[in-house]
Amino acid sequence: PGQPDRSAIDGYAVGVEPGEPVALVGPSGAGKATVFQLLLRFYDPESGAIRFDGVDIRSVDPAALRARIGLVPQDPVIFAADAWENIGYGCPGGRPGADRAAIRAAADAAAASAFLDRLPQGFDSFLGEKGVRLSGGERQRIAIARAILRDPAVLLLDEATSALDAESERLVQTALERLMAGRTTLIIAHRLATVLKADRIVVMDTGRIVATGNHADLVAGGGLYARLAKLQFEAGDDATAYQRYLTGISEYPRAHESYLGLIALVSAAIPVDEFQRGLVDYYANAYNPAIAAFQRYLDANPDDYRADTYLYLAWSYEAQGDREAALAQLDAYAALEAAD
Repeated sequence: PGQPDRSAIDGYAVGVEPGEPVALVGPSGAGKATVFQLLLRFYDPESGAIRFDGVDIRSVDPAALRARIGLVPQDPVIFAADAWENIGYGCPGGRPGADRAAIRAAADAAAASAFLDRLPQGFDSFLGEKGVRLSGGERQRIAIARAILRDPAVLLLDEATSALDAESERLVQTALERLMAGRTTLIIAHRLATVLKADRIVVMDTGRIVATGNHADLVAGGGLYARLAKLQFEAGDDATAYQRYLTGISEYPRAHESYLGLIALVSAAIPVDEFQRGLVDYYANAYNPAIAAFQRYLDANPDDYRADTYLYLAWSYEAQGDREAALAQLDAYAALEAAD
């Protein structure tokens, strides 16, 4: 609005299929947030059209449109009220007095019930101005519970884990994956680690689309995405596992289709334990070998192991469609968390 002579988005054309997760990545100022603002009708495009189920959204009442969209932002708003009201705000229209059983079910799915029950008055506890009584990860899970309660047709995620510590990120990411399952989702990704498994990644720069594809293809193809990946994955907590994955792709172009070739490459360069080997397989979408490696790691370290192994096992089983096995691993993880 402050620069009416300059287009924030130019030549932008993206179609999203029902149930498809699509990630938007790019440097600051690329136009990612503008896409969300246009989808929510904070602004209308000067030319072109945005269609929802084939209907131009300019012909739809903004309130009716937004009732079908769920948003999980980076910094969710927590009201000076109890947990019932804060989560109940997610109901279409934000109506008060939402069914408490539905609110608790949403909190359960968002992995929020455990910390809310630990508050002095449980769900009746006052959460404080701006959620001052909650951690960053807990505030995010309140926002996810709202979105689950809303049950939107379209989900917008503005990188809900970008400012969280590793432990909180794992919990929030698990809740997000439950929320995203089978739902049309657009993700603004500031940390590329969160979109390694996205079906499609749209790379933006200065309001234009400069590339599309999955993580492996975009890294192998060079360009802006490959440069961003190199900058992010060569530093940080997850650098070791991700760098092995990137190295495998750069040296063996079909490594993402052959976990054996990838493992042979990275093992020759850097010795890996079974947990790290499982990570490499997991991020290469080779879920059977990943499950086997994680299990070997647990068997070899019965008294001293990483609790998040159970999360990676759960995600691997979920990716294969084995919901029962995934839930069993999540239960094992929850039991460890409760014991701590």
